Amino acid sequence: MEKEKPKSKPRRIIKKSIILLILILTAWAVVIRMIPSPKPNIAIDYAAKINKITKPENYDPNQNAALLRQQAIEAYIGEPEDMPFYLSPHVGTKEIQSLDESQFQIVKDWLNENEETLHYATLAVQQPYFWDEIEHSQDESIANILWNKVWIPRDIADAFISRAWLNELNGDIDQAFNDLTSAYSLSSLTGNRQFSELSYACRLRERIGWNIIDIIERRNPNHASLENLQINLDQYKLPEISRFFEIERLIYMDLVQRFFSDDGNGDGHLIAEIYVGETLNNMSGDINIIDKIRYFFEYRRVIGELYDRASKFDTRKLTVQKLEQIHAQADLISKKTPWQLQRETGETHWDNLRNFLSGHPLFEDFEREIRVCAYSIEKYHQGICSHQALITILAIKQYEAKEGNLPDSLQTLQKAGYIKTIPMDPYSPNPLAYKLTDEGFTL
Repeated sequence: MEKEKPKSKPRRIIKKSIILLILILTAWAVVIRMIPSPKPNIAIDYAAKINKITKPENYDPNQNAALLRQQAIEAYIGEPEDMPFYLSPHVGTKEIQSLDESQFQIVKDWLNENEETLHYATLAVQQPYFWDEIEHSQDESIANILWNKVWIPRDIADAFISRAWLNELNGDIDQAFNDLTSAYSLSSLTGNRQFSELSYACRLRERIGWNIIDIIERRNPNHASLENLQINLDQYKLPEISRFFEIERLIYMDLVQRFFSDDGNGDGHLIAEIYVGETLNNMSGDINIIDKIRYFFEYRRVIGELYDRASKFDTRKLTVQKLEQIHAQADLISKKTPWQLQRETGETHWDNLRNFLSGHPLFEDFEREIRVCAYSIEKYHQGICSHQALITILAIKQYEAKEGNLPDSLQTLQKAGYIKTIPMDPYSPNPLAYKLTDEGFTL
């Protein structure tokens, strides 16, 4: 019987070396886990600071629209699947007139189902203000809390617009204007704390403005209807944009205290595990487990990049200084119209902020937020101009209804007391251009 050959010595050494290496790595992992990792010190209540900024002066809960807004949201019934049109800025009464009786009935039934919603929303926008308090949390950042509170009132605005169209078709122009005024004023119920809310408010107002102009061009309302509409719309002005920058600054200061260690002297280092974990959560959102497995290798690459980025981050003190500089710069350029900034620097708002942060790790993390900020600044200036232009158009039509002819200039309109100021074009150094035409006028 042939004897089994003994295993070679080199193979035994390799096997023992592998076992020893595994034991060493396991022990090292256990030791690493036993070493306490730095933890953030969430000591400052930034929620209270934001509440102080946003809380109305002489606040009275009975004048707050919060409860009525919530009742309107809860009562809302979504559009039916067989809705005969898509509610977009380009849909108006001309499109509604082309509907057949059965399609008309679908719209009417949907509005009847939302009668309670529109009732609560109408009462809400008649309140002096909307305010909801945010609470400090050890476990959740203010950024996440506010994100969950963002409410875009598009659905309810669509219902008001649809009812306005039907009222116009029925010849009730004043009620159509009331519905469009309610839709216009819904922007005051968004919270006005984040740039996403500001930019949406501007887009909503612009959309409602086109619907109002559409009705005016077809119906030629009387002087009293136009005057009442002008008075109602002019009370809904956009909040000062500086308020948004101060709130954004506090939101980021809250993130700093959650992502950085604290040495007790206002300094510390980025805690990589928290930074990577939160970044991945924001990136993945509601991604399901199957997709996570599918993108496993992509995740490994991203995780490696995030840890590498974390290692290059500034200290807490330097990061705070840079954030303060960013918000000061953004607040500074927000006061300049697109034309003013282009004339002074040759840049757009986005280019200016991007160049200001060029090469800094913060740019990679907050590029989307910075882009939204720059976009919101431009929308803010456009929104102010659009609001003033709408008020001016209503004033021009009032002048025409009373005098029997159009004013020869905006200066004439201002002297007659129909407008307080002549709107400026945010993309030029000049006021909006008013010109008489064979068909009427352009602005």
